[in-house]
Amino acid sequence: GKHIFAEKSLITQIQREVAILKNVKHRNVVNLIQVLRTDSNVYLVFELVEGGDLAGLIKQQTRFNEDAARVYFRQIIAGLAYVHKHGVAHRDLKLENLLMSSTGFVKISDFGLARAGAGTKSLGGLDSNTADFVTRCGTPNFVAPEVLTDPKYCGFKSDVWSIGVILFV
Repeated sequence: GKHIFAEKSLITQIQREVAILKNVKHRNVVNLIQVLRTDSNVYLVFELVEGGDLAGLIKQQTRFNEDAARVYFRQIIAGLAYVHKHGVAHRDLKLENLLMSSTGFVKISDFGLARAGAGTKSLGGLDSNTADFVTRCGTPNFVAPEVLTDPKYCGFKSDVWSIGVILFV
């Protein structure tokens, strides 16, 4: 019963993430290189991003000066704008999901909760003409208030709230 439902839900989530990442290629989004399947496992092979995450960098440096914050924030905006342009709402943007390359590029990662909006059914998206979602998801400190309070919310707008919180941090 429950085990089979949870397994099917996880398979759907992985299929959705793979469909999104196969169609999203940008220097500020982690690159899915290959998907390997065995009878019992699915392996997602991503590019190597060696610099840790933005949370670790902030912890190490305590605070960024305005110029450094601007450089990182512009990269986050560039990656998110690209993803949104392709109809995808990330829905779990937080410091731990922003990886740092060894060359100083921010890479948005972990599209496990991402969903495609209107007109993107091939990416596991919606049939409707809206980008509204009902699933309550995300990390509490970074999630937009409407995700918790409204019956429907816009995934794209909630992503913008999350990056505002990231900029503040």
